[in-house]
Amino acid sequence: MNQDELVEEISHHEALLRIQRRNLRALELQIAQHGPLDVPLHLQLAQDDVRAEIARIERSIRDLRARLRRQQRRNAG
Repeated sequence: MNQDELVEEISHHEALLRIQRRNLRALELQIAQHGPLDVPLHLQLAQDDVRAEIARIERSIRDLRARLRRQQRRNAG
C-alpha cells in the first residue's frame, strides 16, 4: 500500500470506529433501562461484540499509522 492508500484506509477505519462507538453508546442506553441484573442476554452479547470490534478497529488504526510512519521515514531518507 502506498502512502495515499494508507491515509485513505486510516480515514476509513476512523469512520468505522466513530460508527461503532455510536453503536456502543446506543446499546449502553438500552442496557441502562434495565436493572443491573435484568439486562437481556442479547443486549449484553451485542455490547461485548461492539467492544471487541472497537478494539479490533483501534488495533488496525495503530498498525496502519505505524506502516504510514515507516513509509514516510523511508521516503524522507
